[in-house]
Amino acid sequence: QWPPMGSARLPQCVCASCQDTARRYTAASGGPLWRQCAWSLLVLAGVLATSWYIGVSVQRTTTLVTTLAVLAFVRLIVFKLDQGPLIERAEKKREQRDGLIQQFKEKYGFELTSEESELIKLTACELLERLDKGTLTSHAITLAFCKRALAVDSDLHCLADVPVTEALAAAEQADKRRARMAKEGKPNRPLEGLPVSVKDQFTQRGCDSTCGQMTKTLCPKPEDGLLVSLLRDAGAIPFVRTATPQCLMLPSCDSVTWGCGANPWKHTHTPGGSSGGEGALIGSCGSPLGFGTDIGGSIRIPAHFCGIAGFKPTPMRTTLMGLEPMASRSGVHVIRPTAGPLARSVDDLTLMLKALWVDRMHVEDPYVAYKPFDDKEYKSTQPLTIGWFDEDCWFTPCSASRRAVQMARETLEARGHTLVKLPTHQCRDIMLTYLAVILGDGSQGFVDLLEGEAIHPDYMQGRITSLIPSLLRPFVVALLHALGQSRLASVCQIVGAKSAQQFWDWTNHVTHLQHLFADVMREHSVEALVCPAGALPALPFDSVKHLVGSFSYTTMFNLLHFPSGVVPATCVTKQDAAEAYTDTYFGADKLVRSVRAMLPTTEGLPIGVQVAALPMEDEKALRLLAELEASLAFPGVPFVQMQTKK
Repeated sequence: QWPPMGSARLPQCVCASCQDTARRYTAASGGPLWRQCAWSLLVLAGVLATSWYIGVSVQRTTTLVTTLAVLAFVRLIVFKLDQGPLIERAEKKREQRDGLIQQFKEKYGFELTSEESELIKLTACELLERLDKGTLTSHAITLAFCKRALAVDSDLHCLADVPVTEALAAAEQADKRRARMAKEGKPNRPLEGLPVSVKDQFTQRGCDSTCGQMTKTLCPKPEDGLLVSLLRDAGAIPFVRTATPQCLMLPSCDSVTWGCGANPWKHTHTPGGSSGGEGALIGSCGSPLGFGTDIGGSIRIPAHFCGIAGFKPTPMRTTLMGLEPMASRSGVHVIRPTAGPLARSVDDLTLMLKALWVDRMHVEDPYVAYKPFDDKEYKSTQPLTIGWFDEDCWFTPCSASRRAVQMARETLEARGHTLVKLPTHQCRDIMLTYLAVILGDGSQGFVDLLEGEAIHPDYMQGRITSLIPSLLRPFVVALLHALGQSRLASVCQIVGAKSAQQFWDWTNHVTHLQHLFADVMREHSVEALVCPAGALPALPFDSVKHLVGSFSYTTMFNLLHFPSGVVPATCVTKQDAAEAYTDTYFGADKLVRSVRAMLPTTEGLPIGVQVAALPMEDEKALRLLAELEASLAFPGVPFVQMQTKK
């Protein structure tokens, strides 16, 4: 709950996620005034000392210092004043949403009946089966998930817009349509009457597409985008929209507008991002099926962190029409984003893809590959040769992530597949190239997209690194190497704004890496891959900005344009949490120290395993994910057993 503009401006809730939001909320306005003044005095003292050392006269030094002090003070005041209207705007948006939640609560309450408590645990396929049999109605299903979603949001901060009234009206119409189709002996649409959640980035009539930004609030869209329209054509009912981090490029779900998203397994940890709201909601049985996007792991990271299934299709197999633009950054034209599903079962993932990969998608967007879902490939039992690796020469995974890969290998071998270990020496180059390309504009795309809004603190390390002048960069790189920070030095060396020629050189290198990796798979006769879903389990809130580099296991498939997905495999044990973590390649650098600090907090958190295949062979990857899901028999999300709030 957020106090009015004139107060201390901190949330009254004392839960860990809201308190973390409070700290970031202050940072969104540039941080506490005393801290900014202290930094300004320190800078001025440095200028004064430098001037004295090089022999500048006292009069000139005094003039310079006074000028800098006045400029810094004016800039601070202007920045504070600029943020005020934006924060008021975000507060107004939250008040509107919270008013709708309160109206729903007064009419229906949040308490679930025993039947509803069992209903929300069903998969999307099971719900549709019962709808077909007539043992459940769409209205009953939608009402149960509306209750659950709005109730868990008070703990998880996973929701953006909540068009629940429209969803319930649509559910009633779906029930009437089903009755009419049954009377006429006609088949129902594939998702007829099924409530689905949608990431805040998708264009939906009557709703904002904020992408976690204050500047995009209070701007409802006049009509559905293509992707939401395709869902409606299939009979689905978008009933809530889920929160994202600012600008969609963080492995967390934190924004000034929607608060700090929490993990359903442990509320002091992030659910991942940028589709973190989807991960948290589906992981807590607040939605049977969701829709997210992925350009660096934004579907697969929340699936890994929240113990659910998620799938990133091959780019351009699913249209991007109807998505709010991420940023004006050049990298997205080389490393392409894609939209895909999240759910609690792999069959549910395929359910959504079948509904989307239809003729209309290709007609509306002719640049999308016309390739309907291949059910024969998905249901094939033909043994495959599968490559595997459990480290990528960039970030050593924890013992629990290695165990997940070992479990997957044993499972697939027991099913008759042949497993081959692949070399991974090229994976470090893939990670660095990803960063070089995605930040090829010096992160200016973020700044332009924010339209004056303060950048999220977790972006600052990348932003500052991108802004280091070219002449100074070699000295910074050398200093980092001397301090034992070789991993950070390699990042510092390649990020930053690039000329047109430099960017084309990196683009050519992307193509080279794509063909190089495909050649490695061909040399080993490998048809698919199994690897960690992530180096680490869900991160505590304060570890996100330090450990962004640990997500190399997802970003590599974005650069390669491979379809890839995640299913839950195991959980962090007490022994895993007590692990004496070491890194094979970079020694005890800053990232290793951060891992050692956070691992003891991860006991009981889920660990996923990732499967990938060559471009356009999505069904092959989904088939292997389904086989792993059936054999690993992950226990499910314990959050479901908690008492639902009234």
